[in-house]
Amino acid sequence: MCTYDILDRNGSRIGTVEWVSYKEGIQWIQTTTLLIQDSQETVEVVMDEALSPLSLLKQSPNRTIEAIYTPDQVEITTTTDGKSETKTIQRAENGWDNDQLLMLHRALPLAEGYTARYIDIIPATGAQMPVTLSVIEQEEIGVPAGNQLTWHLVMDFSSAKHDAWYAVEPPYLMVQYRNRSSGVEFQLRSWRAAEGQPLQGNPLPAEMAAAQQNPIELPPIDWLRLGITVLVQLPLMVAFPIGLGWWLRHRYQLYWRLFFAGGMVFIASQVVHLPLNWALGLLGSPRGAALLPLPWVALIAGLSSGICEEGARWVALRFFLRKDRGWKPALQLGAGHGGIEAILVGGLVFWGLINVLLTQSVGLEALGLKGNAAVQAAEQIKAYWSVEWYLPIFAGLERVFTITMHILMTVLVMRSFTRRNLLYLLAAIGVHTTMNAWAVWSSQQIHPGWVEFGLGLMAVVSLVFIIRLRDKDSQRPASSAG
Repeated sequence: MCTYDILDRNGSRIGTVEWVSYKEGIQWIQTTTLLIQDSQETVEVVMDEALSPLSLLKQSPNRTIEAIYTPDQVEITTTTDGKSETKTIQRAENGWDNDQLLMLHRALPLAEGYTARYIDIIPATGAQMPVTLSVIEQEEIGVPAGNQLTWHLVMDFSSAKHDAWYAVEPPYLMVQYRNRSSGVEFQLRSWRAAEGQPLQGNPLPAEMAAAQQNPIELPPIDWLRLGITVLVQLPLMVAFPIGLGWWLRHRYQLYWRLFFAGGMVFIASQVVHLPLNWALGLLGSPRGAALLPLPWVALIAGLSSGICEEGARWVALRFFLRKDRGWKPALQLGAGHGGIEAILVGGLVFWGLINVLLTQSVGLEALGLKGNAAVQAAEQIKAYWSVEWYLPIFAGLERVFTITMHILMTVLVMRSFTRRNLLYLLAAIGVHTTMNAWAVWSSQQIHPGWVEFGLGLMAVVSLVFIIRLRDKDSQRPASSAG
């Protein structure tokens, strides 16, 4: 039996996971109990003597997944809210169940330079992902269970890489695991070699033990973070787009209806964009395009956004805004398109801030949170206030940068009508694809500061082109033809 703390990317504990492995006759059984906040998931994997999976039973509050493995195929039955669906997939050679893998690695002959290749079968989606496992080096790491000398492993899924550390000495415990994409981390807290053996490590986090005796104290408000959020981030997300629309209204005598029309175009584009991303596998459980290498994921995500949003702009100008032609109307339409997106994001930021302040104001008990749930809520509030002070500023500036690029893209789409040249529409799709692809790729590969530097550079270039395109438009009368 092994118990792990689950940490988020900020290092705050958000739950626990426990693995238990035992033998019944000639079969091995592995059970997993995962608890995050008040949500619990249990998994049972039955394996043969060679640890090849025979069956899976995975249960969460609203869904049950059952999988039956044969040498050639996997029959998967998914029951969601009482409705069942069964499908059969061909089982790839050297395929193993996703829920057994982290513990299965303990049985490998790990050594310096060791590599292995296998197929990760994910019954929840039916996906089968090739994995290359490599031992990088020996490394001593510290976890709640104590310091351990480990083998550092990298699991390369092509679309993402995960890290795991396994003890060099028997019983070859998994000491730590990290998902690079989500930032979620498991750290070994305690283990028991066999039933009846003493528990080793640290069985209970100190704050959880204290929570059984005393009320939990919430962390204090970080007034610097609060001030930056209220005085910088939210104004950049909400006040800036409104102020920009007001300035354009008075500088170029443009009606507010253009600003609101741009916002409606953004919302309409998401009616197609979100279902398309789900169909591609970019939303929901990872599948389809999401299983490709990260550069391809970024490109597909960017192209999906570019086609949907620029296509929506073109349709709106072609059929609903036929009289609004020229460089000036494009400014207000673009400001509204990017502005409503910024305002919606700002609304979510404001809602999160209000929830944190409300919880700290009324207390955990008043919200009915006790025990482990209260500890986890306190950890989340601590994580909220522990975010680096500059990240809210980056988030606000990102909205300013994207609004600038949305204006350029609207100017380009507008010119596909005023100049009767669809190459401008393709250029707008290209700009949009580049912007989103950079955001998707860089957010998982480099420091947030460099992410925003890249977007800021694109915004400056966009502003230069907006001004240059104005000079050209002013030399030719706008056409209202579609």
